[in-house]
Amino acid sequence: MTIKERFEKIKGRIKKDKITVIGVTKSHPYSVIIESLEAGITDIGESYVQEAVKKYDEVKDKLSPEQFSRINWHYIGTLQTNKIKYLDQKFTTIHSIHSKKQLDEIKKRISHPVSVFFEVNVGDETSKTGADFEEIVEVCQYSLSMPNIRPLGLMCIPPYSDDKEASRKYFIRLREQLEELNSRLGTKMDCLSMGMSDDFDIAIEEGATHVRIGTALYGERG
Repeated sequence: MTIKERFEKIKGRIKKDKITVIGVTKSHPYSVIIESLEAGITDIGESYVQEAVKKYDEVKDKLSPEQFSRINWHYIGTLQTNKIKYLDQKFTTIHSIHSKKQLDEIKKRISHPVSVFFEVNVGDETSKTGADFEEIVEVCQYSLSMPNIRPLGLMCIPPYSDDKEASRKYFIRLREQLEELNSRLGTKMDCLSMGMSDDFDIAIEEGATHVRIGTALYGERG
């Protein structure tokens, strides 16, 4: 099955308008990004800085400026502060912000406007990045004074389970936390980055606006 065929199948499962499907191309060659664009996928997600920057440059070299400008680049993985500078003039959306230190580094190292999701560790897992909700409230409030940062909403990765329904309670929690965050800070953020290949349909039912899909589009990673 081609990427286009898989994408059409996924779109058939999405029952709401204005859902951003992010093709997660980590561990796949840059040619997959070009094929994704041809299939109508314009939002691309990468998780490892070195790999992401390399593929960004490779794709830019292969496409015309007009074609390349259609791609929206999302950084969705763990983001160490010493790697933030490499995203400058490349990635315009970052899904994994959870500390003031990250924001300070973006302010210093990134010269273009950046949209951000704040990552909540919804399962309180020590193996996961993100922060608890009260910390995220502080981090989000801190971001509001930064003119080059546009807060979009919250992001989460629920604890792994063989039962995709197990993710639902975490998606509900994140939606409720966004409502509380807006209430407490007087903001109007309306985006939720949640849901992956196994559970994106449940995430959408619970309010996701951005779903991050890898395996269902591209097969198992190499």
